[in-house]
Amino acid sequence: SCWYNYKEHVYEPAEDTFIFLDGLEQEIKNGLIDSSGFGVELGCGSGLVSTALAKWTGLRILLVDINPKATECSHLMSGLYKI
Repeated sequence: SCWYNYKEHVYEPAEDTFIFLDGLEQEIKNGLIDSSGFGVELGCGSGLVSTALAKWTGLRILLVDINPKATECSHLMSGLYKI
């Protein structure tokens, strides 16, 4: 994944990222996420969470991060949404 090229500048997906993804997957299965909406992720880091959520639901997601390398990495990770 592209975060490897940015690992010195961007938060590397770790255990907390995957726990969060598991929780989102359960919320999707339980119908708790409306896929017709629009999302915002503050502090997108590598973009893994938004990439997965967009892929699973079709949501359009705006990514925001104080670190321009994070938004660049996130954009490269996913062609599913525009930053």
